[in-house]
Amino acid sequence: MNDQAKNSQSGFTLVEILLAITIFVLIIGSIYASLFAGVNALSAGQESMEIYQTARAGMNRILKDLRKALSPASFPYEEEEEMLDQLDADFYGGYMEEDDEDLQLVFKG
Repeated sequence: MNDQAKNSQSGFTLVEILLAITIFVLIIGSIYASLFAGVNALSAGQESMEIYQTARAGMNRILKDLRKALSPASFPYEEEEEMLDQLDADFYGGYMEEDDEDLQLVFKG
């Protein structure tokens, strides 16, 4: 009976426990690596977005200033026609043509 009692003991062997712990560590490590890569990608994307937003805000400010500088309303009335005659290009690469006393803005394709 004593031999039968020894053989009927249930439980896990040391090898089974070590194997289960190894598999668990590999699964947790994979999950951590995936999350870490995702967080790094998110941070890089946010930094890139901030750089582009700052550049866009700067370009909008420059564009606004140039539009104000090139608008006829910014010239004194007496010198308006003289100044407009001297302008041969706009900010977008077009040129101004005078046709029957009307100014037209023509864009180059």
